[in-house]
Amino acid sequence: MRKNKITFYLDRMKARGFSHQQVLEGTGLTLEAVNDEWFVATPDYYRQIIRNMLVLTDDPHLGLKLGREFKISDLGVFGYAALSSANLRQAKGERLKFCVRPGLGVPA
Repeated sequence: MRKNKITFYLDRMKARGFSHQQVLEGTGLTLEAVNDEWFVATPDYYRQIIRNMLVLTDDPHLGLKLGREFKISDLGVFGYAALSSANLRQAKGERLKFCVRPGLGVPA
């Protein structure tokens, strides 16, 4: 599974007994799309997924619990690049390196 914030959410919700279909409901996304190397999540995807997770768990403290479970490795190579950055500006620059699509530039 490709590592990004959405796959982190899917993994943590699976541990709570929920399927990826339940978490992704209403987004139009599939597990294959989320795992695609060029997948870029939009704010609308995040809003719907988080809304689904809150409804599924009925846990108003879910965000805090997920935060405790988060590890930098959950962001894959980008997480390690950001961790090794000297400052936020350098970390943002590393993010751009990972988002550039050959021939297309930085995704919107």
